Amino acid sequence: MNSHSRCYLFPYVEQVVFQASILTIAAISVERYFAICRPLQAMYVLTRRRTCIVIALIWLLGLLLCSPVFTITVFKVEEYRMNDCSPTYLVHDCRSVASTTPTVAYFTTITLLFLVFPLALLCGLYVSICRKLYDVPMTESRDCRSQRVKMKSRRQVRHLSLYSCGRTVLISVVALFFSVPRWCTC
Repeated sequence: MNSHSRCYLFPYVEQVVFQASILTIAAISVERYFAICRPLQAMYVLTRRRTCIVIALIWLLGLLLCSPVFTITVFKVEEYRMNDCSPTYLVHDCRSVASTTPTVAYFTTITLLFLVFPLALLCGLYVSICRKLYDVPMTESRDCRSQRVKMKSRRQVRHLSLYSCGRTVLISVVALFFSVPRWCTC
């Protein structure tokens, strides 16, 4: 594979994998939401067939929405010399630059679709999950003391599992969302 075709292929594949990863994280979060907040609906909504369809749609959406990267990417071969006595080198320059209004609009739309909206969805879903996990149903019982002991032990278990695991996962996902470089040159 020559450098010209790699220049167009690598940014495209990078964008497709990046977008598909973010949408996959969002799909997993939706699945977790149904499993925790709506367990009775989960067995009907989250079937193997629907899961396969969602995975295929995620990759198809990534492939289609990243296709403008082929037209945005520019490949140039330039001559480079350090001084008059040095030999001439050919430099292969490959860039994806948002220099026109349509390319800026494209990158802005992609950022909204694949970063801002999924982040808002993740935050909303995990807030709902946390509320569900901390919502302790108050059942009427004659023995209030045993009820309080049960409630206290449930809170301790949830506190340990949710804070030690859930908070770390949520912070890690949000940190990774914003730490990955978006548009890199070849």
